[in-house]
Amino acid sequence: MIHSSLIVAFAALLTIVHGHYTFIRLAVNGKWHAPLQYVRNHTDGYWEDKTPGGYSNRAREYTWWVVPSDRPESMRCGRDNMAWANKTEVLNVRAGDQIEFAHLEANPYQWTDVNFNCADGRGTCNDPTIFPFYTSYPYFHPGPVVVHISKVPDGKEVQSYDGSGEHTLGLTAPNGKSQHFGWLPRNDTNGYGAEAVSGRIIFTLPKETPKGQYLLRAASVWHAQQYTYQGVTERREGQLYHSCAQINVDSDIIGSLPKGMTVSDLMGENMKVDDGYEYPGGQLWDGKEFHEDKPKL
Repeated sequence: MIHSSLIVAFAALLTIVHGHYTFIRLAVNGKWHAPLQYVRNHTDGYWEDKTPGGYSNRAREYTWWVVPSDRPESMRCGRDNMAWANKTEVLNVRAGDQIEFAHLEANPYQWTDVNFNCADGRGTCNDPTIFPFYTSYPYFHPGPVVVHISKVPDGKEVQSYDGSGEHTLGLTAPNGKSQHFGWLPRNDTNGYGAEAVSGRIIFTLPKETPKGQYLLRAASVWHAQQYTYQGVTERREGQLYHSCAQINVDSDIIGSLPKGMTVSDLMGENMKVDDGYEYPGGQLWDGKEFHEDKPKL
């Protein structure tokens, strides 16, 4: 695992058959903002320092995954995210606001108005002229989806903050229930048809969140697996699809977050999923208490 630190809690690929994705858009109290206005972009065609052999030994496309052996900063907020940080605006929110992340299965050059004029108040949807075999809405790989938050250290600005530090917290609902946005495969379906519609990633920023600037990170984790490419069978690392938004929180609370986690604790790709399994991103915080984050198996 990586021995560097991070923040709080997605990415995507070009070809239709893979169905990879990236988080690109935010809503606050039901109002959607422009794609990538407050969410750090990723660099297309990006080479990591340590690229795995076989299938992954190539430049990473825009919507491609991040793996634990990639650069620490890629694990924190996505490939080459710091190159985009200063170009990304900072969203003003209030502690207690309702926030939603939206993800998409397309490269920015493929985006059309259809992707952002969606039914049911969603922030993204697929364009059937681009992806005719997909569902109306993007889906997730099987595995947990979680949102984390990381406060910018004193003396730094969020647009220059790389996410390092032991202050990453998973967020939960005020009633203490874990927000399992994507625990079950395709939301309890195994197909790619109209029934495989992704759940929405809506959460409340706890009223107890201290005043200050933060990175807000949405992440989807897909398990490690074996695969065969050009006649060679290899083990593929677990895949992380994630992005970070830059926010400024207005709050009556002054101080720091409770002690959180580092990026090296967030993956847990080789953990056995049984009745005792908890998501490796740490327990979820509702502003007052911590709650275990366990799937329904």
